Amino acid sequence: DYFMGVLVEYFELYKIMNDAHEVCQGIKANLVSDVKSLQGIFIKLFVRGKGLNDVVRGTLFCNSIDQFKYVGRELKEQYGHNVYIKPPKNEAGAWPIPKLLIYGNRRVDGRCMSVEIQFSTVYMHLASHASNNHLVYEAIRE
Repeated sequence: DYFMGVLVEYFELYKIMNDAHEVCQGIKANLVSDVKSLQGIFIKLFVRGKGLNDVVRGTLFCNSIDQFKYVGRELKEQYGHNVYIKPPKNEAGAWPIPKLLIYGNRRVDGRCMSVEIQFSTVYMHLASHASNNHLVYEAIRE
């Protein structure tokens, strides 16, 4: 926990997320932020063998993809962060939504850590939960 805290502080991930919250307040969009658990970090690194690009992450609930893009643009233009809009994956089993990857300016051997913010709407969130509830319901029935 201490080591991850040092990394998060060094790469200014909390500052980036705070800046994102400020932008979202200005447009009345809801940003729900989270920090990946230590267990989640180990599973992603050592079980799934993936990179760690989402230690500090969030879901932006907004009315349109244009609002989502606006948040990315503001983080770049007003706050000086490096922002990349990652398009949805078209692979089977992939989460089909765009994400913002926001980087600060600090690097270690040319590498950095990012904050990941995924796009969502209230309707997408409700549909996801309804779908999951239906799957659980079907499993219980069997």
